[in-house]
Amino acid sequence: SSKHRLAGLGKSDGISSSITVQQNDGSFHKILGSYQLDKTTNCGDLIEITVGNECREFEVMKARCQYKYAGGRKFVMVRKILEVKERTRKIVEEHLAKSLALSASDDSVPDVEKL
Repeated sequence: SSKHRLAGLGKSDGISSSITVQQNDGSFHKILGSYQLDKTTNCGDLIEITVGNECREFEVMKARCQYKYAGGRKFVMVRKILEVKERTRKIVEEHLAKSLALSASDDSVPDVEKL
């Protein structure tokens, strides 16, 4: 995965991207804003966004593109919609999943067929 810094991207360098963040209930309804990002930003990429006075890091979970038909010749990408998860939340979720898998294997019930 690659990391994109949002500062300094102009209209010619990137594409308008709406960023929505995953809420505690799993939905993606909170919109962080619209930013100019590299056109190649995709799932698994890390992006840094300044929210208030703090710089926060997010991982792109899902990327959707919107296109328009240009001049009868081709489709041109006009915007991206990125669904992101805060990096610290993703790390905690991965740790909990590993802990749950370990505890499930420790508490396993003996297989009836082997008895």
